[in-house]
Amino acid sequence: MVSSDLRKLGSSLAALSIALTIATTLSNYAGAAQNQNETGNNVEALPPDGVDPQAKGWVKLRISVPQMKDRVDKITFYPYSTKPPKVKVPTQPLPEEDKQIKQMLISSGYLSRQSLTKPYPDIGWRWHYAYRNAQKRAGGDEPKVVAGLYRWADNMLKYVKPEVERINKIEEARNDRYLKAVEEYEDSHKDEEMEALRLGLEPTPITLQSANKGTAMEGVVSLKPGEWYATGQHKTPGLTYYWQEKIKVNPGDRLTLVLNDANSMLITGGW
Repeated sequence: MVSSDLRKLGSSLAALSIALTIATTLSNYAGAAQNQNETGNNVEALPPDGVDPQAKGWVKLRISVPQMKDRVDKITFYPYSTKPPKVKVPTQPLPEEDKQIKQMLISSGYLSRQSLTKPYPDIGWRWHYAYRNAQKRAGGDEPKVVAGLYRWADNMLKYVKPEVERINKIEEARNDRYLKAVEEYEDSHKDEEMEALRLGLEPTPITLQSANKGTAMEGVVSLKPGEWYATGQHKTPGLTYYWQEKIKVNPGDRLTLVLNDANSMLITGGW
């Protein structure tokens, strides 16, 4: 009877010893994990709740400019800035002197009328935008005969000159953006490329298709989270637009980016 009790007691003590050993081992593991967390070694940060670390964002891109005839588009999203194209012929401001503006009015209003669909405007698209906007504000028709032509030009001057000045300011700001982009590229493009390489970000082209009965081009692309530059050109006969528009993409984003006259960094040709 005593022998049986001793055997039971021995079994209980052995089980207790094993349990204590397991508890000690688990405690040691917990302590090691806590030490690693405090020192920052071998511990990976977890993403916030509900966020997939591999989630991408989606960008819908739209090119919307007046000149869409015989177009050729090429847009790529770069995770770093790229060198803007060199300007071979700088864009000159439109004349702001009354005498020169009147001469241009007479040419556009009577001597050489032309449509905005013509691929090679004689004086340039900027002047035609200024002229058409002024014509809408002034109302009335263009002169049909020479008689009254100069009176018409005198009257149109007060409508078209503010448009000319407004467009010149827009082009001055565009040139400032271009010069700043060239400077920033020279200063930081190497660091940006190294950071993109570290993050595993690569240039991503986007496929564009005609939209709105040919008045725009659209496409959708998925991008990893980070900063991207929508970079590329839209070419039509006699005119080339260039963009390098910066955007930030977060996981799960649904963004829309419109490229147009206003945010184009460079417009060359018959502009």
